[in-house]
Amino acid sequence: MSPELSFHKRIAVPQQFGWVFLKVQEILAVEAARSYCTFHCNPERRLTVSRSLSWAEEQLLVFGFIRSHRSWLVNLHYVEEYSRKEGMHLRLSSGLQIPVSGLHREALLRQLTEAYLPLSENGKTSPESQGAHWEDGTG
Repeated sequence: MSPELSFHKRIAVPQQFGWVFLKVQEILAVEAARSYCTFHCNPERRLTVSRSLSWAEEQLLVFGFIRSHRSWLVNLHYVEEYSRKEGMHLRLSSGLQIPVSGLHREALLRQLTEAYLPLSENGKTSPESQGAHWEDGTG
């Protein structure tokens, strides 16, 4: 199922006394802290659950989410900026800043360029094909 077709789906998130059904399109990012995950839905709505980030990743991977850091899972639909200024991070449309670790940087940049940049003449996607330049030395 393509991320675009499945973006209006919901996932069941367990709570102490039942379940909360979150629309995937409302989830901006998921943050891990010990054995808990916080679903960042918007600046006013956060939902913390007793589950691992690996559990959240299994639920959301097919919807266009990717790890940017060992403690963060990001919805690529909301990424507005990748920056190395003051440490590598992503800025989401909500203003939320998410760290990017060196371990996850390459896969993240690959998915961002595939999602947002058209193919160049040689069939490859690159920031340079659009006059852009990644500031991390990869471009």
